[in-house]
Amino acid sequence: MFDGFSLMDIFPIIVAFLSLGLGGILKGATGAGAPLVAVPALALLFDVPTAIAIFSLPNLLSNAWQGWSFRKSQKSKQLVWGFAGAGVFGMALGTYFLTILSPVFLEKALAVIVLAFVAFKLLNPKWILARHIGIKWGPIAGFLAGGLQGVTGLSAPISLSFLNSMRLERAEFIATIAVFFGLTALPQIGLLIYYDILTLYLSFWSLLGLLPIVIFIPVGQFLAKKWSPLTFDKIILTALFIISIRLLII
Repeated sequence: MFDGFSLMDIFPIIVAFLSLGLGGILKGATGAGAPLVAVPALALLFDVPTAIAIFSLPNLLSNAWQGWSFRKSQKSKQLVWGFAGAGVFGMALGTYFLTILSPVFLEKALAVIVLAFVAFKLLNPKWILARHIGIKWGPIAGFLAGGLQGVTGLSAPISLSFLNSMRLERAEFIATIAVFFGLTALPQIGLLIYYDILTLYLSFWSLLGLLPIVIFIPVGQFLAKKWSPLTFDKIILTALFIISIRLLII
């Protein structure tokens, strides 16, 4: 647990910095996916509630910045706000379950969910969802994604799979997912404080966690021009597989 964390122990700081930095690279390259790497890695060091708390403020601030930067790329307000608005309610429900489920169960559930996401990506690389159907079902997908985000710290198995399947252009994808993450982060932070998960002590480390993300986002933007999306997919899926297996066996 983080309560027993010693400032003299540099190893957790290095691992946390690198995991958040890798999340920043992924976010810079694709516009999303930072929690997909950072939260499982942080959960390995501490536990799922602590990992979610540490990532909460970087999640809010980085997505608020991206949402504002790409605001003109929102081609469908119905998709963006239907998806994100429903996610708020799912987030509230998911955060409640975070407080009543055991940390061990949450770690195993997180590992299984990430493995399911990896399997889905490998088995359905070309799955396409028609735009008009995606807009119609956006609120349902948003609610489910928000719930998953609240209880495990990850919405990617639903949110990214849903939006990727619609084959949105990069700018529209970033505009949509940033609003979802930013909007759902607001009630999440409030509830984490209410349930005494995000303490003043963890808030300090959470704010520091923004630094590696901000530092490495430009690296991701640079690499996006050099590497193909397929290369990124392979790297991330490999990392996720290793982290998930580690979560299952600890």
